[in-house]
Amino acid sequence: MAVPKFLQSALWSYDLSKMDAGNKDDKRIIIEQVLNYGIWEQLKWLTN
Repeated sequence: MAVPKFLQSALWSYDLSKMDAGNKDDKRIIIEQVLNYGIWEQLKWLTN
């Protein structure tokens, strides 16, 4: 599953085209980065 482009600001050090939102390791990175660096819209996406 592709990672949405609007998460790029929270995942600034990662190449979204190489990430998979369905991959267990990538999920951990996405959650961690959004919680640490995300904006409100990204946090809402994470919890939906």
